[in-house]
Amino acid sequence: MEANLLTFREQLVDLKHYIQGIELEKQLLSTKANNDSLLKFQAHFAGFAAQKRRFDYNSIIVSFYGFFEQFIECMIRDYVKTLNTLIPKYKKLPAAIDKNHIDLSFKLIALVEQPRYKGHLTTTEIISNLNRCLNESNHYQINAEAFVYHTANFRAGVITESFARLGIDNISSRILNSTTLITYLQTEYPDLDLAITQQEEKAFYYLNDLTERRNEVAHGTLPDAGIPSNNIFLEYIKFFEVYSQALHEVLENEVLHYKVKYHGIELAQPKKVWAEGKVICISLKEITIKVGDLLIAKPVKKSLPYRAGAIKEIQVNRKKYDEWLASSEETIICMQVDYKAKDNQTFFLIPHQ
Repeated sequence: MEANLLTFREQLVDLKHYIQGIELEKQLLSTKANNDSLLKFQAHFAGFAAQKRRFDYNSIIVSFYGFFEQFIECMIRDYVKTLNTLIPKYKKLPAAIDKNHIDLSFKLIALVEQPRYKGHLTTTEIISNLNRCLNESNHYQINAEAFVYHTANFRAGVITESFARLGIDNISSRILNSTTLITYLQTEYPDLDLAITQQEEKAFYYLNDLTERRNEVAHGTLPDAGIPSNNIFLEYIKFFEVYSQALHEVLENEVLHYKVKYHGIELAQPKKVWAEGKVICISLKEITIKVGDLLIAKPVKKSLPYRAGAIKEIQVNRKKYDEWLASSEETIICMQVDYKAKDNQTFFLIPHQ
């Protein structure tokens, strides 16, 4: 899922570059020409300013929404595939997936001839996957595309509904209450009462407005207030950078929950956490641990996020080790991670494959 986030971020950088290029064009068109090339350039757009502005606006909106829609679809697809690899049996999946999988798969069958699926997805494959799921195969396969398909544009409410089908309830509220988004709102709107940030309509204004603008462009209409300055969309980009990061964090937290539940080795409570939470000392017995293993900190409260990171260094009695082998004798192992841990958290080990 991180790759999807990075791709979306790169697309936003490209979009920002494009918007800045349009602004440079405007400057050139209004500059007194001093060479033939610039004269031809200005003559080409003479009397075409209003039309060009509309084409530029349409390009920004269609590209912007297209990048975002692709990002959400990829995050849904990869989240489903990740659960498929983490959860050992189909019936152990979130109840919402079990409830929606059959109906959504049959809807997907009706769509396999569409260009986006043709050559990549077949009716036989969909039915085969359903059969393996319903017959409790040891190698079940969810029809991930069934959960990706949507008929409405991705406003905040539609995104909430899409992830609810995967067993993640109130994802927009969770994004809204994430430290990442709250910090953004506090920075951008220092005079804003934090209570207002609980109102999704206000907090997700840029998201819902982009979707509305995309619908207008698709139907050939213009905003009632007219076409805004292109530079205003730089603020939209800033919001979507934060929103995408917050969404990624919520989904990663869900993934860590299932990693702990089905693959984590529970460790004893830490003897000490120091170096600003970056070093965790735990008494271990009959557990092998090595640099590169994943160490997950489970929060005390469900509302708080998991923390996870690879073990960067292992020390026993101030001596460094790349690996500490399982022993019948209890030993205090100190492990360095790149996140801030707390001594009241429960820690789980997932050996590096």
